[in-house]
Amino acid sequence: MIIYWSMLGMTGILAFIQWKMGEKKIVIGSRKICRGTEVIAFIWAAYIIFWIGLRSGIGDTLAYISGFKEIPVGFDYFKSYMSSIDKGIGFSFLAFVFKNIISQNYHAWLFFLTLITTFCIVRVYYKKSENFLFTAYLFLASGIFTWLLNGIRQFLATAILFVFSDWIVENKIKRYVILILLVSLIHNTALIMIPVCIFLKAKKPWKWQTLLLAGIFVIGIFYADSLLNLFTETEMGMAYAEGLAKSEGTNILRVVVAAVPCVLAFWERDLIEKKGNDFLNLCVNMSFVSFCFYALSAATSGVLLGRLPNYFEIYNMLLIPWLLNHGFKGKSGRLIKILCIAFYLAFFYYQMTQAWSMYYISDFTGRI
Repeated sequence: MIIYWSMLGMTGILAFIQWKMGEKKIVIGSRKICRGTEVIAFIWAAYIIFWIGLRSGIGDTLAYISGFKEIPVGFDYFKSYMSSIDKGIGFSFLAFVFKNIISQNYHAWLFFLTLITTFCIVRVYYKKSENFLFTAYLFLASGIFTWLLNGIRQFLATAILFVFSDWIVENKIKRYVILILLVSLIHNTALIMIPVCIFLKAKKPWKWQTLLLAGIFVIGIFYADSLLNLFTETEMGMAYAEGLAKSEGTNILRVVVAAVPCVLAFWERDLIEKKGNDFLNLCVNMSFVSFCFYALSAATSGVLLGRLPNYFEIYNMLLIPWLLNHGFKGKSGRLIKILCIAFYLAFFYYQMTQAWSMYYISDFTGRI
């Protein structure tokens, strides 16, 4: 697990370097950020991409390696190969083209997927975050980065939708829905974003839409197991649901973690409304949806539901720094930030060593 700890360590080193460079700010758009952030963001992303791309046996990585090896070489096989695909046809198309045009090495394929996914995420975090390195730290310590290792196809879909999130704020909903439909060819769970983006958009949080959504999820607690059982009975969903729908559901600690930004946002709701920032409103709404899905998953036996929040939880890493920077000032603000860092560090330790026991595995490093 030393590799995962080194990612946090690199984030801390970069934070120290930025601190030594001073507090001088530069203006990018409507934001003031610390100078050198663009270089620091590049270094941080490169370090993450290097280690994630180098792995070979973590989570479902082996399944993706096996699938890539089975892809035939030669465009004469394209039609027969694509006709054998029953899900993720867009992802399989991309894999076939990559292997037949770019490289037949599966490490190159994993690096490519890691590069695209990480670039999408870092681009938004760099453009939108009040404090990029704090956001990067939360991304790691919350465990969200593990979707780069396990759940690769779904997280690629998440990252693509995330990088175009401005379309929701700009009310380009039709365009965003078309994008969702295209991304669903990579992973069909992306379709969950259609009702969310249409219903909530970037509307002010804690209004009637939020209460209605909360009511729907509360009702869902009583019927989710029935819906999941129905899903497992379908021929298409049998294999996928067998491993997901019959489990203990989401750990309650993750539900608590997901609730933190929601509670803070509700506490500072007057400040958020005063700012009138549409993207901030979107982050609050997405945070609430994430919490609802985690709560619903914990209350049922469906890990399938627990896999959906990554479409929304990724916005928390932007929301938390904003809330801490604007909602808490002086000594109390510094204390809250320190407690936040410590709490997420403890959560990271628990998730990686107790809940998951996720060791880093690579052909080059072995199991460490």
